[in-house]
Amino acid sequence: PGGTRVVVADASRLRALTAAGPGVEWAQPRWSPDGRAIAALRVSGGRRDIVLLDQSGAVVRRLTGDTAMNAWPAFSPDGRWLMWCSDRSGRSQLYATRLDTIADHWWRVTDEPFGAYAAAPGADSVFYLAYHHDGFAIAAVAFDPTRWGRVAPDAGGPQPPPAEAPEAAV
Repeated sequence: PGGTRVVVADASRLRALTAAGPGVEWAQPRWSPDGRAIAALRVSGGRRDIVLLDQSGAVVRRLTGDTAMNAWPAFSPDGRWLMWCSDRSGRSQLYATRLDTIADHWWRVTDEPFGAYAAAPGADSVFYLAYHHDGFAIAAVAFDPTRWGRVAPDAGGPQPPPAEAPEAAV
């Protein structure tokens, strides 16, 4: 009651990875390409944060920890990058971080005038939904971090979450 869970379904059963708790909603889970991690949206306490879960459902890394509307995590085909959309700049744009590094560095992937949503990273392009005056359109940018804008925490951009021990699933 009052919450949702992340579950894995196979041909014979459902297996809950996270516990249901009052006021905690899970949404938009995505498996990593190697199947060892799940990126998901966790809504709790008025925050919409992107987190990484291990195969058992334990939160191993919180990627966002702010009041922005974060949503739609997506792994790159090689699993080294995670992208999501966030309205931290005033309108929704795509952001990315490398998962195979220790430091938390973030890049702004898009600069759509009316917003960008639902990243679908490919080998050489990042496809997404761009909102325009006449509705949504599929758009793409090069999968090239040298063309993306590095987001500096002191410029009002995303703040990397503080270093913390992995937290148990809620």
